[in-house]
Amino acid sequence: KNPSLKEGDIDQAALLDQGDPLQTISQRLTHPNATREERAEAMIDAMKSNEPFLFLGLLQNESVNDASGNPVFAVYFNDVWYQTQEQSTLFLLAHNLSLCEFGLDCGPNSMSALSLCANRGFCGDSVANAIKNGLASQTQIRFEDVQQLASSIRTEINRRNADAFLPKKSKGH
Repeated sequence: KNPSLKEGDIDQAALLDQGDPLQTISQRLTHPNATREERAEAMIDAMKSNEPFLFLGLLQNESVNDASGNPVFAVYFNDVWYQTQEQSTLFLLAHNLSLCEFGLDCGPNSMSALSLCANRGFCGDSVANAIKNGLASQTQIRFEDVQQLASSIRTEINRRNADAFLPKKSKGH
């Protein structure tokens, strides 16, 4: 027992010693030297957990050069690298929306809805309405496209399909 802890404190080291399964999965998802197979196994475990916060670890991204040679971040899903600003925004909005179906709080005072409002100016009484309201004022991305991609993300998570989130090889190669 850690003598510096007061009654009621959580001993994080003791939790790790007991092998917190969600933290273990999270560490496996983000391990820098993991093989593709090890990463796929961790992704499947994350999907089985139905823990929406672990689903953030499914996103594979890397820095690539755009047509002008400028570094940009690309996110991979279902044989597509989402790398332009518009593509990245579409994917991240769809990913936010998909997490609502897995139990993430997406109500008016949720972290997701408040973050969309504060960071993007997309405000509403839910994550879905915030995205819909925010996209109504611009023409690049349609809400229907966000919904369709969110549905695909949910489907692949429910199918436990790690290959949908793991590129066959690095984009830069």
